[in-house]
Parts: sequence; structure tokens; C-alpha cells
Amino acid sequence: MIRKPLVAAGALAAALLACARPAGADAFPTEAATSRTIHVPKDKSLSFRLDGPASRIVVAQPETAQIVATTDRSFYVRGKALGSTNLLVYGDNGVLHEVIDVEVGHDVQSIQADLAAALPGEMITVRNLGQGVILTGEVSNTSVAARAKSLAEKMAPEAVTSALTVRAAQQVLLEVRVLEAGRSALQ
Repeated sequence: MIRKPLVAAGALAAALLACARPAGADAFPTEAATSRTIHVPKDKSLSFRLDGPASRIVVAQPETAQIVATTDRSFYVRGKALGSTNLLVYGDNGVLHEVIDVEVGHDVQSIQADLAAALPGEMITVRNLGQGVILTGEVSNTSVAARAKSLAEKMAPEAVTSALTVRAAQQVLLEVRVLEAGRSALQ
């Protein structure tokens, strides 16, 4: 007689577990989900495409990025604040299909274009680094390096690190000899 209540309790527990998790969902869905990282400039939007249809997209930190679904297979992301967050993309039956890490940084492409226009011929590369940007490359002189940092700080205030190197200046070794001869010695 004692066995019947235990069997009934076990069946009830199995039924509750089956209801709590959607059919077809893995015990640890994040392990089966694919992942990727996308980079979005602050105060700009970029469009992205999914591999399959999504029924729901969850943003971990909505103050960092805003997501708007355009179709069941595409969405756009607007960078609201510097930082990082992630998106959880769910498909049919609530199954987690993809985890997308979103890095919101400064608009390095615009900074790169402005530096190329203002300092033509200088080899300067701009990349996001943490909450700021880093300038790398080789420039012709120290005043160009200072100007590049100043221009970049207009678009990324107090967030620019310069790792620019100055080309070695070419030096010419000149040897001068001064000879003095009297007039009588020359005759």
C-alpha cells in the first residue's frame, strides 16, 4: 500500500518537470546554443540577420542596447550606452537558439575616416579598447601624433589612448674641416 503513493508522487513530479520545460528543450540550452559577438557604435544602429526564425529576443541590459525585430529572421541594434550586453534568441517552443554578445563602443570607423581626411598619408589605425579607443600606427612627427589624439578626443572625449610611434628622423652626418692658410704659404 505504501508503494502506490510513492509511485503517484513520482509520476506527479515527472509531469511537473515536463510542464516546466518546453518540449525539445535541453537541460542546459546555453551549451547547445550557438554564439557570436557583434559590435555596434554608440548612438548608431546596425541591422543583423539570424540563421533561423526567432519567436523572442531578450536583451540582458536594455540600457546598453535597444533591439527592434524587423522580421522573424532579422533585427537591428541601436547602441545606447558604452558597454556590453547579450541577446538571447529563442526559437519555436521556447528553445534557446543563439546567444549574441553585443559590444557597444565608440564609432571607430568615423574617427578613422576623420583622421585620414585631416592627416593624409599618416598610417593611423583606430580600434575600440574597453570603454575607449586606441590609436596605433606610425606617424611622421610628434606634432602629428598630438593632433591625431586631439582630433580623436573630439569624438571620444577623455577616452583616447595613443600608442602612435614616430618614424625615426633621418640624420645626415656631416663632417666639416676648417683649414687656414696664409697667403705666403699658398704662393
